[in-house]
Amino acid sequence: MNLDKRVRAQDRHVWMDLLRGLAILLVILDHAADQVTSNTGSPLFGVTTFNDAISPFRMATLMFLSGFLLPRSLAKPHSEFVFGKLGRIGWPYLVWSGVILGLIAATSSLSGNTSVDLHQVLRIFYNPPSYLWYLAYLLIFYLVSLFLPTVVRSLLIPVALVASQLLQDQDEWQRMLFLFSFFLAGDLIARSGNLLGAMVVSWPVMITASLIATTTAAFAALKIPVRYEAIWAPGTAAGVLILVALSMLVQSRPFGRWVAKYGQHSIVFYVTHWSAILITFNVLVRVGVSNIWVLFFASLAAGLFVGFLFVWAQRRWQWVGYLFHLPLVSLWRSLRGAKTQQSRAAE
Repeated sequence: MNLDKRVRAQDRHVWMDLLRGLAILLVILDHAADQVTSNTGSPLFGVTTFNDAISPFRMATLMFLSGFLLPRSLAKPHSEFVFGKLGRIGWPYLVWSGVILGLIAATSSLSGNTSVDLHQVLRIFYNPPSYLWYLAYLLIFYLVSLFLPTVVRSLLIPVALVASQLLQDQDEWQRMLFLFSFFLAGDLIARSGNLLGAMVVSWPVMITASLIATTTAAFAALKIPVRYEAIWAPGTAAGVLILVALSMLVQSRPFGRWVAKYGQHSIVFYVTHWSAILITFNVLVRVGVSNIWVLFFASLAAGLFVGFLFVWAQRRWQWVGYLFHLPLVSLWRSLRGAKTQQSRAAE
C-alpha cells in the first residue's frame, strides 16, 4: 500500500499519537544525555551529535501537533474548552513542577545545585523553573487562541516569527514566540482541508523538504545556532513535515501501532521522566559509578520505565490518573446539571 492510500485509510490520530510518542522519546533521550554530560563534562560521542541535529525539530513538532487539534478543541463550549485545558495541561504542570522542585531540593547536597527557595516555587506561576515550560506555554497558547478570530490566528504566524527574531537577547520570549508560530501553523494546516495529506504524497515537496531539513540538522549538529531562530523556521518546518510523513508511513505497522498506543499517554512520559533520570543518575554517582555510558543508558532506561509504570498504574488505580489529569470538565457538567435540576425543582 502506498503512502497516499495509507494517508486516506488511517485515522489521523494514529499518526499523531505515533509522532507525539516519538517526539517525547527524543526529549527523554536528550534529557538523559544532558544529565550526564552537564554533570560529568564528558560528551557522549554520537548521542550528543544526534541530539544537536534533531534539536530544531523536537518541540516544534509537539507544538505543531497541539495546534493541529486546536480547531476541534475550539468547537467545544468555551467553558468546557477552558476547564479541559486546565485539567489536562495546567493541573499536571502544577503537580509535577512541585515534584521536580522537591527532588531538586532533596538532591542538592549530591548534585551541588542550590536548594529551592520561595522565589523558585513562585516562578511556577509566571516563569517556569523547570523543563515543564512546554506545558505552561501550551496552556497559554490554547487559552489565548480562544479569543483570537480565525483570520487573526493565521496572520499571527509571521508576526510571531518576526517578533521572536527581534527578541534574540531574551531567550524565553524568543522560544515562546517561535513555538507559538508553529502552534498556529498546526491550526492553519488543520483548517486547510487535505493540504497536509497532499504535501506528504508529493515527491517534489518531500524531496525539497528532505534537503532543507537535512541541511538544517547538519548546521545544528555543527553547533551553529538553529533552534528557535526565525531565519531557520523553513528548515524546522521541513523537518516537521518529514517526521509527519514518516509517521503516516509506518502508522499501520506493528511498531507504529505500539508507539502510537503509548503516544496517547505522552504527557505521562513527559512529566515523569526527568525525575527518574535525576534520581537514577545521583544514586549511581553516589555508589561510585563513573562510566558515562553506564550512567547514560541507566538514566535513559529509568526515564522510559517510569513512564510505562505510571501508564500501567493509572489503568489499575483510578487515583493515579489524578496525578496527570483532573476531570474538571466532568465536575463542571455535574455542577451545572445539579443547578439545572434545582432550578426545575424550584419551578
